[in-house]
Amino acid sequence: MSVARPSPTHRAASILAVLGALAVAGCQRDATDSGGDSAASSEGLRLVMLVVDGARIEETFADESCHGEGWSDAYGGPTAEIMPTVRDELLPQGAVVRPGFVIGDTSTQPAHSDFLTGYRTPSGPLVLGDGGGFFRPQVPTLFEHAREQWGSEAEQVVLTHNTIHMIPFGYSIAPGYGEELRAANRFHTDDGQVVDADTIADREDASDLQPSTDDTVLIDDVRTLLADGARVVLANLHDVDRSGHERPEIHSKSVQALDEPIAELWSWIQSPDSGVADRTLVAVFSDHGRHRFVDDEYPWESHHCACTGCREVPILLLGPGIRAGAEASVVWTLEASGSPSPRWRASRSPTAPGW
Repeated sequence: MSVARPSPTHRAASILAVLGALAVAGCQRDATDSGGDSAASSEGLRLVMLVVDGARIEETFADESCHGEGWSDAYGGPTAEIMPTVRDELLPQGAVVRPGFVIGDTSTQPAHSDFLTGYRTPSGPLVLGDGGGFFRPQVPTLFEHAREQWGSEAEQVVLTHNTIHMIPFGYSIAPGYGEELRAANRFHTDDGQVVDADTIADREDASDLQPSTDDTVLIDDVRTLLADGARVVLANLHDVDRSGHERPEIHSKSVQALDEPIAELWSWIQSPDSGVADRTLVAVFSDHGRHRFVDDEYPWESHHCACTGCREVPILLLGPGIRAGAEASVVWTLEASGSPSPRWRASRSPTAPGW
């Protein structure tokens, strides 16, 4: 039996590899660079990742070339009507991938472990209270690399979210890295609190901390964090995924609710008042998709298999070094084939395999 192989022109690329490589390239510019006041300077560059957790390509950036030919069964109408502002204003300013692919486990924790480390590594279940603790990544995360290479403080490297699934990803257990290079880990609750996620397991009231169901709060948090000097921010917008599981009939509305807030965040970033205009790389993407072919009232209610619905994800890149109006003509994946950038790949991790 013959197995079809990708064309040699189809190479795997990682969203974080691209962001990291651009960042490091900026860090390595010398004083003779003709760009002068470069947008990608080591002193000014920011990285922002907005993870629209569990959103399929059909509910985000799909067009006639994608599955469904630009139609969303979850919405019951054209995909273009779900995120019209992002589609009309942001896509022309950035580079879009329709679709990208998740080649590892199509669920929240393993997918985050994969793209935060550049490796497909085991990711176990959460254990709170008297359990054995968290299953943290075994190799350094993007956050730890950023703090080490840029000399950033924890407050400048931030993981902000509304799900306990993100608790383990503030740092790894890799030798030479770990808690000393942790990211600030911000868990948003339904009553407006922002809790240090790394303390939740030790809190007596842990079971009483309910996650916020408003993903726009996290987008507002990104803006505040950037204004306060953050260099790297990952926001996991988890209610999109939660709505798919628990409120599938309104799942597309959870995606739709992010349309204007994401566009407004980008508009603010590029405004003179932000202080980070033309110095901020933004990636909008999903960590996994959802089922397509399940014989159920709501096929998109779950995920975690190898179907194309679960594997295909949207990716949008914006900012310095990103060619406006570009669309990927190669196969993109969320997982790197090495550490997140050439410089970080060559850092202290003895297992970094290269690209």
